[in-house]
Amino acid sequence: MSVGDRELRSITALYAAISDSRASGVIVLHAVRGVDSELDATLDLRPRPDDEPAPGHLAPATGVAKHAI
Repeated sequence: MSVGDRELRSITALYAAISDSRASGVIVLHAVRGVDSELDATLDLRPRPDDEPAPGHLAPATGVAKHAI
């Protein structure tokens, strides 16, 4: 598997490829299986309005919180 010129041999390499493509928001993944099977997949990494926040990230504030004591 590869992304651009970067061969993906570990999850760390995949994370680095994703990080490198944040500016464009798109990553093109190339996979080869055996001799006759090749696949190119384009992944859109840009957030959509209905996406939930990533784990560990708080959702943006939508209003003022009110607390009753």
